[in-house]
Amino acid sequence: MSDEEIQSGARWNESIAHSLDATNFGIVCVTRSNQAAPWLLFEAGALAKGLEQARVVPLCIDLEPSDITSPLHSFQARKLDGEGMRRLVYELSELAENPRPRDSIDTLFEAMWPRLEIAVAEARSASGPATEPRRTLEDMLAELVTRVRNIEREIEQKESDSHLEAKFIVDQLAHTRRALEVQERAAAHAAANAEATHASYITAKARAAELEMRLAEVRTATDTMRRKLAEYDQLQQEAKKARERSGSLSGSS
Repeated sequence: MSDEEIQSGARWNESIAHSLDATNFGIVCVTRSNQAAPWLLFEAGALAKGLEQARVVPLCIDLEPSDITSPLHSFQARKLDGEGMRRLVYELSELAENPRPRDSIDTLFEAMWPRLEIAVAEARSASGPATEPRRTLEDMLAELVTRVRNIEREIEQKESDSHLEAKFIVDQLAHTRRALEVQERAAAHAAANAEATHASYITAKARAAELEMRLAEVRTATDTMRRKLAEYDQLQQEAKKARERSGSLSGSS
């Protein structure tokens, strides 16, 4: 964004911040003299607002990626040379809605890079030698120690989080186990009741069969008694008739 794109009287920092806020991929040109400049760090921080989506690429102009100091060292840098620019173009293409094949990118890059390389060399010559000294070994070692300590803290935090997560999982498993034990006891009780009910059913069925047998015996006995009673009644009638005949004979005599 240039001064021509910012209206007169507008707050330039707010305009720049708004433009940066709408950007998800930014290339920060870093030199030895500007890598600690507040405006550069401001723009890099605005670009890195959403670390899950936004990407910030420090482009090393006159220094090596290992020479970048905090906080820009947190981002993967690329060097302003053929290999670095090719990889940068690859990554930009991959983030586009319609990525181009790498073969097509290579063809275009081989055609365009020589002219860009000449322009970069002329710009470096015009700017003169770097005024900032190279980083000392002690400086790089101190930064390395800081990075290692930060990594250790991140690992400790992750281990702590993992421990809490594992404890939560163990508690959930224990709760599930207790619930299963309760269900198991309920199932055993239901099975015992079912078994008792089945035994009662078997007993009742046997009792019913026994009663049916006794009822059959009673019916048989009743039928026998009815036959005997019928025979007795018949004998009584025959005896009565016999008495009547005997009385008739006696009267006629």
